[in-house]
Amino acid sequence: MVMRQVHRGSLRAILRSLWIIALAAKNARSRRLRGLDPQREPPTNLSVSLSARQEACGRILLCYLKEPVQWSGDDERLNAGHPNEWDSWTIADILLELGWDVDVIDWDDWDFLPTRSYDAVVALDANGARLTSLMGPNMPTLLLHLTTAAPDFNNAAEKSRLDALAKRRGATIRPMRQLAHVDGSEAALAAAQACTLTGNEWAASTYGSQLRSKIHPIGVTTVPDASTVQFTTRENDRRKNDFLWYCGGGAVHKGLDITLEAFSSLNALTLNVLGDLESEPDFLWEYRRELFLTRNIHYHGYLTTHSDERRRVFAESSFVVAPSCSEATSTAVAVCMASGLIPIVTPETGISLPQGVGIVINEPTPSGVVDAVTEAAAMPVDQRDAMAAAAAKFGRESFSRSKYRAELTKFFSAELVGAGKRTEQRSS
Repeated sequence: MVMRQVHRGSLRAILRSLWIIALAAKNARSRRLRGLDPQREPPTNLSVSLSARQEACGRILLCYLKEPVQWSGDDERLNAGHPNEWDSWTIADILLELGWDVDVIDWDDWDFLPTRSYDAVVALDANGARLTSLMGPNMPTLLLHLTTAAPDFNNAAEKSRLDALAKRRGATIRPMRQLAHVDGSEAALAAAQACTLTGNEWAASTYGSQLRSKIHPIGVTTVPDASTVQFTTRENDRRKNDFLWYCGGGAVHKGLDITLEAFSSLNALTLNVLGDLESEPDFLWEYRRELFLTRNIHYHGYLTTHSDERRRVFAESSFVVAPSCSEATSTAVAVCMASGLIPIVTPETGISLPQGVGIVINEPTPSGVVDAVTEAAAMPVDQRDAMAAAAAKFGRESFSRSKYRAELTKFFSAELVGAGKRTEQRSS
């Protein structure tokens, strides 16, 4: 009877894994077809226009995300969606508060052609240099808002991880986090007056010493305020060896491959995997055994921010494992720390861990992850409690939205002084 139950359970797991992988392949193919569809609507070349909250001192073109800036500040989508949505909304709101009219386009709208003059352009990447170059001899001030490590570093780091995977398992996995327009990004950095970087000094160092003086690491990201994050020192039983992998797209980039390989050899430790892998059917197939047929590994798929299941997984986990190869600041790790999870991370997550808080993965390999999580599992319960409380305090203080807004306000207030003709005219 026991053998029959095990057999039936294994069969269900196999069927579930095959169904998920087939669905992922279908969805990925559908997305590719939509992207190649010649009948899709052409770009509208339209921006969203917002008016300053006082007499305008000029006009700025923001090249980030067009939809969120149209929402009200209390719109729930700013808390439930990707942090970039709140980030784009906040930058626009700061500029309006500082007295600028703002036009907004999407960061990847390479078809947009300016039809009016601007005093400044705020952009994420190479598109900023293209836009400013189209505006005649009186080019506007260009300010960049950098949200990744340097593109050339990022691309090489992911390729290195993919090559290492191919060497270990003979598997070829598609790259998912390659940044385009690397040469254009370098030109934009050269043309920019100044740049913010949502990262630490390590992330800034990836851009090279010749650009370092332009880059202002603001060292924060967009974790919701503490009131929206629940944590109690003994909310969960920290004697449990439950670990969490919780990252965005690009499973190999984010180190899920080496994490799965590590935990498949650690039967006494539990790994919860939270993330959307539907766009990565090749990864799902390669790691089908680890994700669906390994007893101590539980794949939950994508869970919304406020779902009960996500809260349960967070509450049952004591550690977050994030062996990423390239970030500015890992928002996922920041959220987990603010929630009281102890970080086990590579330096490339862009998180500067406080003394005595968390464990650094020095070798981004399965054995390196094994060493780090084994060390974590051996911690006494009292040490875990103290470290979890310290992680929560650091996460909430360092990555709060209020601090983030204050840093950006300070930057734009300083860098936009004297921008454009209209500002000069008002000062004369």
